[in-house]
Parts: sequence; structure tokens; C-alpha cells
Amino acid sequence: FTQGDSSTTRLYQGTGLGTTIAKKLVALMGGDLQVQSEKGQGSCFYCSLPLLPASEQRLWDTWDMMEFRLREELPLRGEKTMTQHAMHGLKVLVADDDPIGLKIIRRNLLRSGCAVTTAVNGREAWQWAQKQTYDLILLDMQMPYWDGVAVTKAIRAREAEHKEEAVPIIGLSAHALDEIVARCMQAGMTTFLTKPIQMDAVLDVLEQQCQRT
Repeated sequence: FTQGDSSTTRLYQGTGLGTTIAKKLVALMGGDLQVQSEKGQGSCFYCSLPLLPASEQRLWDTWDMMEFRLREELPLRGEKTMTQHAMHGLKVLVADDDPIGLKIIRRNLLRSGCAVTTAVNGREAWQWAQKQTYDLILLDMQMPYWDGVAVTKAIRAREAEHKEEAVPIIGLSAHALDEIVARCMQAGMTTFLTKPIQMDAVLDVLEQQCQRT
């Protein structure tokens, strides 16, 4: 698996890990996963599985149960907890083009009592950052239009221009390479966390912000 666009602002993300996992899952069920791909035209992934037919009702029952587990049973990640009183009123901006990761982080922050604003790309995150002041900002490194480094530089430049206090910014990435971490810190980020995010680390930064405010 290779990306057609290797820049950090590419519209389509992914490293091919999901494809590898899917292929192994299909193989465990005795099936086969194949792909037809042409640059500039697109890709078609398909699999064949030796399964017994299921009724439409059984299929919808399965999806309903999955939705219930995501909505009601997914635990708060990490063991560190803070009172909702301490977290209440803290405004957090989270920018990530991965909808699942964005939903999980938002849900955990809301359960901690924070007011959460979400953005699905760097340009949208910068627009939100200009509209209001946040107590904490989480930025994914690789996002369409603007990456996390570009957004951080823009925020720091505006803060310097208006002589504002620097808001804590956490960089997020699945890659913990030294050069990526160095780029984040040089851009002015407060700290850097690797995915999947451990909410304990995020709550630590929020706790420090609570003590400051």
C-alpha cells in the first residue's frame, strides 16, 4: 500500500494497516480479499466469504447492538478522573479528519464536563480558533488543507501579534518519529501524543490548565 500523495495536507489518509487487518479477518473466515486499483481512477476492494444467509432483521439487530455499545457502554479511556466541577466550562477544540477518533475524544471530554468544538480539517480548526478563545487545542498532524503544524504556527503568530497568553496545544499523530515530534515543538506546540490517544495524558494538561485559571 502506498499513498499517491505523500504530503501532510493530503485529502486522503491511511497507511494500509486497515487493509492488512481486513485481509487477515477475511482469511480467518475462509474467504479472500482482493483489490482493483488504478491511479487517478480509484480503487475497488471486494471479498468473498463462505457464509450462511442471514435475515434482514438479524442484520439490523446486529447494527443496533453495536450502536448501543458505542453509545452506552464504551468506557472512559484511562483511569485518571477529574470532577466535572473542575472541568466544567473549559473550552476544548479538537481537530482530526478521522471521524471515529474524533468522536471518541469528543465523547470522553464531554463526559469530563468540557465544552467541545470539533473540526474535520486544519482550515476549519483555524477558523474556529479565530472566533473564540480555548483552554486547550488538540490538533492532528496530518489533515486536509492545513496540517497541525500550519494551524499551530498561525495561532502562535496571532497570539504574539495581540500579546495574548499562549493556549496549550497538543499535537496528535500515529507516528512518533523524532522529526515529527521536533516539527511539532518547533511550531510552538505544548506537547505531543501518539495515537491511539490515552485520555489520561489529555486530562493531565487540562488539570494544569485548571490550576492556572
